[in-house]
Amino acid sequence: MRLVVAVVGRARNRALGEAIRDYEERAARYWPLDVREVREERAAGVPVDRIATGGESPRPSTHGGLRG
Repeated sequence: MRLVVAVVGRARNRALGEAIRDYEERAARYWPLDVREVREERAAGVPVDRIATGGESPRPSTHGGLRG
């Protein structure tokens, strides 16, 4: 199992950024950790459904819910 963390933008507070890096290092000891940072963009005037789907039409779930 690989843990992927999607991060929008960077921490604006230096102390918070350091705490996040420390947590990432600690978590990586237990799980394969892949942190993906994406640039923060303003979404003014863009419909919420377009933001949530990345501009694609939403697709219905085919797996019938979560499996445990």
